[in-house]
Amino acid sequence: MKTLTSLIACSILILACGCSKKAASFNSPEGTYDGKGTFNADMGSMKVTATLVLNADKTYEMNLKELGTLGKEVGNWSQSGQQITLTPDPSKITNETLKAMSSNKRPHTVTINAENSEISWLDGPMNLKFTRAEAK
Repeated sequence: MKTLTSLIACSILILACGCSKKAASFNSPEGTYDGKGTFNADMGSMKVTATLVLNADKTYEMNLKELGTLGKEVGNWSQSGQQITLTPDPSKITNETLKAMSSNKRPHTVTINAENSEISWLDGPMNLKFTRAEAK
């Protein structure tokens, strides 16, 4: 009888603590995000993985892993509601090839969820979903 009572008490405790996994919530968007998605072009599509870092000083760094050093973008970010604008800044790039490539880039607008844990990037040929690394 004592074992049954203990089992029931443990079950109630587990249920009270919650069995479902809830997305983590953060106070601000600053942090590191891991992304997966596709890059679509005329000749087909390619799966891509990326890392996006939003720094507290309003700078960002994004790395598309499949492109190596050519997949690096740095710049400044700003937020209005759930929209984040990423504006590339060629002056922050030391590699001359990357600097020339970045000079033509326009700002990207991405969407962050209310918990500041996921970012959706739907921008032209790029379709990425980022999840905050600390939320995993």
